[in-house]
Amino acid sequence: MTNNTRFHTPRALARVLFAAAALAFAAPAAPAQTAEREDTVYSRLYAEFARHPNRLAGGTNLASCFAALERELQASGLKPRRQTFRTLVQETERLSFTYAGEPVAGVLMTDNGPAPFVTDGPIEGPVVFVGNGSVADLEGKDVAGAIAIVDAAKIGVRLPDVFMLGAKAVVLVGDDSIDQWRMTRVCFSTVTLVPRLYIPRVKAIASGLLEADGSQRGSIDARALLKDREGVNLWVELPAVGGWTGDLKREEVLVLSARLDTHGFTPDYSPELRQAANAALLADVAVSLAKSGPLNRHVVV
Repeated sequence: MTNNTRFHTPRALARVLFAAAALAFAAPAAPAQTAEREDTVYSRLYAEFARHPNRLAGGTNLASCFAALERELQASGLKPRRQTFRTLVQETERLSFTYAGEPVAGVLMTDNGPAPFVTDGPIEGPVVFVGNGSVADLEGKDVAGAIAIVDAAKIGVRLPDVFMLGAKAVVLVGDDSIDQWRMTRVCFSTVTLVPRLYIPRVKAIASGLLEADGSQRGSIDARALLKDREGVNLWVELPAVGGWTGDLKREEVLVLSARLDTHGFTPDYSPELRQAANAALLADVAVSLAKSGPLNRHVVV
């Protein structure tokens, strides 16, 4: 077999993966439409993964997705293996927020890193909207002993000044214009021990939080802990016949991977369909490679 022939499969695989990336970055609705038209490994797995958009490590949603993935791989003659490890996952034990005597819907616990949200009792005080939390937006507002409502989507959002002026807790208001990386930078620009919650803008508007001027009181009763959970890596090996050695004079292994679990700024609710599409497509690629006959280099998926 010539070197040109040896490179044929990797090139084909590269084209497949390039197409996979294009699909994975498409709008979430596209894979669902494909699932209705076709019955493929990808469509079946994506449909199952989409039923569990929030897949926290150690949770039942992720376990169901792994079980479906194993079934598909086994049905194609592959032998999936599991690598387990211990990990810490933030788990909310209780969470409630009331404003003007009414419960506020849609409030979520934020990822507080190594210092989960633990208090001796409810946090109570006047509720004040403080814009983006900057010195300019705080001017003329009394936040001492208050629960501050901060618009996290505004440019220049920051929290240190809010707490320096005596706020007891912060409720961050966000929308689709922000992502977990921006929110993480905002939160960890101040002390991690300070209480923080998150609420979608539509829920904040419905509750009147963006108009809060301190005349109404609020109460937060919340508790989150770090729990020990079992994480899982699922993998299969596609052995080659006389693996390609390349310039290193040793048989090479091509490793393809995709993440299936989810974790974000609000661990209890971090839906992710792009990762679901990536994982489903990679499983489809693995099955296709297994059916294509002997490979010219080892592949681990």
